[in-house]
Amino acid sequence: MITKRSFLRATGLGRIIVAVTVAALCVLAGPVASAAAVSEPANLLPDGDFEHPIAPANSFLTFFAPHVFSGWHVIGSIDIVSSGFWPAAHGAQSIDLNGVSTGGLWRNVRTRPGHPYELLFRFAGNPDTSCGPRGVKTLVVRAGNTRRTFTFNTTGHTLHDLGWVSRHVHFTATRSKTRIVFRSKSGSCAGPTIDFVRIAPPVG
Repeated sequence: MITKRSFLRATGLGRIIVAVTVAALCVLAGPVASAAAVSEPANLLPDGDFEHPIAPANSFLTFFAPHVFSGWHVIGSIDIVSSGFWPAAHGAQSIDLNGVSTGGLWRNVRTRPGHPYELLFRFAGNPDTSCGPRGVKTLVVRAGNTRRTFTFNTTGHTLHDLGWVSRHVHFTATRSKTRIVFRSKSGSCAGPTIDFVRIAPPVG
């Protein structure tokens, strides 16, 4: 299997020039709702599965700030990873928040001031040892004024089984648009991973 480090070396530190091609594909394809999104009527986030743009089979796409895809703004560098490289938590693709180095994603979501919401997502870590030894990956999540830190230990996990877990953050909107931020606090080219991001009013 192609490791992340060997792929980065072969492609010149992963500097995949995709802006023009991806922009063209997005114009032609437009936003596509997954079956999961249809079954989650309360979800306020489009493409929380990170299904577009499509990464190469058994590989990944690296994006650098200030690139924007499907409404997500890149911080530093990130990878969109195909399910052939490792199984996504939901759908066919997921995100490594470390591309060639520490990175993250953010986007604004329409909300009602004073209204409570719940941010839900799947969380794991990249266990690829070509980027360094397995260990704890740290993720900081911000939803408006609410900030939470999550950790995931990749020890014992492999590219065939990341060990995805469900996590959530409750927050109360203070503005008509709330900024959602996922940011890695781990070094190397193997960072915290996220997938299946949704926002809905909390249940119970």
